[in-house]
Amino acid sequence: VTGKGWHGSVLLADEIEEYCTASPPMIEPYEPERLRPASYQLTLGNQIHVGGVEHILKLNEPLILEAHQVAVVSTRETIRVPRFLIARWSLRVEKIYEGLLWTGGPQVDPGWEGQLFCPIYNLADRPVQLKFGDPLFTIDFTKTTPLTVRYRNMAQDHKRAKTWFKPVRRTL
Repeated sequence: VTGKGWHGSVLLADEIEEYCTASPPMIEPYEPERLRPASYQLTLGNQIHVGGVEHILKLNEPLILEAHQVAVVSTRETIRVPRFLIARWSLRVEKIYEGLLWTGGPQVDPGWEGQLFCPIYNLADRPVQLKFGDPLFTIDFTKTTPLTVRYRNMAQDHKRAKTWFKPVRRTL
């Protein structure tokens, strides 16, 4: 069984794009070039915490994560997970090969709205440079059980569609 009626399935690019171009968008800002066959690349945001001190990362100012240093970083994107999806996110494999270890929780629950935050640890014996807007994470989406009648009715009423998204946390 395939298609939109199948629950428990990972969304492919066409459905991710559909939800990202809807109102409100599931990922904002949405950039089509970050779309992959069954995932989306999230980028490094500007809210960084190193040693308990907040830094606002500027466009041309890289974050130098020293050897064995930990930083809590944010995504640039705001994520809005509809009530009928869960998301799973992690560090991109190429960043793991550079020596980074992602120590966050992988699941983003239905109803989450906001940036994502997680600690990353530089396991390498050398500094790793990260820049605002660099593709750092990957996220994919899986359908949950069918929506209740209440939420199916909301899906038809675009004025009420915002009730799919109940903010949980907006900042660190």
